[in-house]
Amino acid sequence: MGGGMSGRAPLVPGEEQGVEAKPQDFIEFPGPGNYEVQLAYHDDVEIADEDRIDSYVVATSVKFPVRLKAQPIVVARGELDLLKKAFGAIDFTKKVPLVAGHWRANLRFEGAPTTPEDRIFRAGWCAVPAVLELLDDATQTIKQRSWIFGLLWDITGMNNPPTGEFFAAVKDPVWSAVWPGAIDDTRPGWNEFGDRAGGGWPDRQKGLTARWKVLKSWFEIQITK
Repeated sequence: MGGGMSGRAPLVPGEEQGVEAKPQDFIEFPGPGNYEVQLAYHDDVEIADEDRIDSYVVATSVKFPVRLKAQPIVVARGELDLLKKAFGAIDFTKKVPLVAGHWRANLRFEGAPTTPEDRIFRAGWCAVPAVLELLDDATQTIKQRSWIFGLLWDITGMNNPPTGEFFAAVKDPVWSAVWPGAIDDTRPGWNEFGDRAGGGWPDRQKGLTARWKVLKSWFEIQITK
């Protein structure tokens, strides 16, 4: 449970215990395709951090298929250029907002967009091609690239920038449950919060930039006239 709290109880023969497990928290899928997955659990050891689990006695699930499809994105070139222009109008001295409640089609908002970044976030998946194109600009400053990583995370929920190998890729992040001005009727994924520290380290930004370029295979982008 949240905050490191936990509890124990015996299971009688035939009794089941359910748990929600997000595959993306444990598996780095190489791309869209068909996969076979099996869950394994140890009662005491965090086996997710182990390279091999052959020597552990674990509880396992049956093997089940997982089919991962690319996210289709259709956006007009004119809209894409406007979104890139909006990015250039962001006040990059502000902290980079990182949210646990990501964009989705039925997310509601209060009033009209009030800032350039609000305009980009509300565009949702349609903004992703524009933001990805910005990654190709080698003149982006550390703070500008931090905003690129932040917006991609906020919209897609992919590549949490302050965690793991990408720690300190974002300069001056600030975490919140939902995007400012968004009305989220569901409970956000609180476990998606990351470390609040961030220095915008160039080597971490270089690694995260490369990671996003690889992940382009997850999107079927169609740019119309």
